Amino acid sequence: MNKVVLSATALMIGAIGFAQNTSTVGQTGNGNQAEVDQIGANTSVVSQEFTDNMADVYQEGTNNSVVTQAGIVSDASGYLNQAYVRQFGDANDSDVEQNGDENYTFVIQAFGNNNESDVLQGTQRAEYNSAIVKQFGSDNVSDVEQHNDNNVAFVKQLGDDNDVESYQNARSGSTDGNSATLIQMGNDNEIWNEQITDSRDNGAISNVSVIFQYGNDNDGITRQYGDGNVADMTQVGDDNRGIIRADGDDNYGYLKQWGDGNDSWHRAEGNGNMGMVFQFGDDDHSDLHQVGNDNRAFVKQWGGSENYSNVQQNNDSNISWTFQNGSGNISNVTQSSL
Repeated sequence: MNKVVLSATALMIGAIGFAQNTSTVGQTGNGNQAEVDQIGANTSVVSQEFTDNMADVYQEGTNNSVVTQAGIVSDASGYLNQAYVRQFGDANDSDVEQNGDENYTFVIQAFGNNNESDVLQGTQRAEYNSAIVKQFGSDNVSDVEQHNDNNVAFVKQLGDDNDVESYQNARSGSTDGNSATLIQMGNDNEIWNEQITDSRDNGAISNVSVIFQYGNDNDGITRQYGDGNVADMTQVGDDNRGIIRADGDDNYGYLKQWGDGNDSWHRAEGNGNMGMVFQFGDDDHSDLHQVGNDNRAFVKQWGGSENYSNVQQNNDSNISWTFQNGSGNISNVTQSSL
């Protein structure tokens, strides 16, 4: 038996032609549940197929929500997906599509207008993915796309005109997934996260990306291809830009920038590399590139402005330490092992 609960409240509905809520629910299969509560002039569309899926939508204002849940994992697929949407304000838009089994999505957009959230977990089949999106402010955009199994995404944006895009992909069949925690506080910040894993270790988490940005006009980018990679980025201030990229396995990239106008690019090509960059000041620049295996690099630029550090390490087991304190310092390090 499918269950549908609808509740709509609007002031002065009827021939006068004032605000009106619209809800459309379509369910096929067994044990699906949909609950829609709307106050104002909102639109909700819920479509669920197969077994024991749950959709819960609550909207106040003039918002739009679309929830689609289905699955093509097996003949009995499309069960136990859950989607929860909460929207408060005007012109907020949420689109949730889940294909597969036991996927979970929670979206809340509040204290502002014109926010947009898009979540797609699996193009045809996906299991055990989780996406949580929280946006508070106006004109924020979040796009989370996760394919296949065991991916986790947490997005939180506080402020106006912030943008997050996250793409994570893993194999199907209870394989390892990816984890992303992406948080922005301020205005006009942007995050791009891309992680792809090929591991088959029984459904654990493989690649991990954490980005925290506090301030305005900051850009954070992480791209990791392989297994067991970790990217950890914190940017506090305005107009900072950070990039962490890993191609291989078990690489670790750490970046912390405090100040304004700082720029850091960390690339690892190989396995088991570690790079850590600390920049505290304004207009500092760090370029760290490691090609090979088991290389280590540590860069610290402290208490000044317009410092420049370049570290290039090739082959295996190189170690580099760079410390610069003051302003206008330049360091170039190139190392290649035999």
